Amino acid sequence: MRSYSAGEEKIARLILGGGSATLTSSLVIWYLGSPTEFIEHRLGINSEAFDSVIPWLLALTIVVGYVSYTVKAILFVRQHLFNVSWLKIISIWAVLVLSIMEEIVFRQMLMDGLMGLNLGVSYKF
Repeated sequence: MRSYSAGEEKIARLILGGGSATLTSSLVIWYLGSPTEFIEHRLGINSEAFDSVIPWLLALTIVVGYVSYTVKAILFVRQHLFNVSWLKIISIWAVLVLSIMEEIVFRQMLMDGLMGLNLGVSYKF
């Protein structure tokens, strides 16, 4: 199994940290501009988002299943699962920020833009 040098880890931290910091600053600016609009319109989180517990349980099941499978299937992950490092901390932050940005770009910007052009999907039964 290949081990990574301190230099390679430093480069990875810089790339992940720089990208995450840039995206985090964008999210903070959007949020500070209008917190309610950011949460309700950009992220789609409103009072109805918590009406049903089933989607949240399904999402939790998928996360637990994926993490369990990854730990079992990939030796490197299993060996380093409980080692704490800055690279892991930055990576977890990057995943959180990127998933929020993905939600904003694809759900809010792209889908709303297409709907504004009347290119949305219509169901006929």
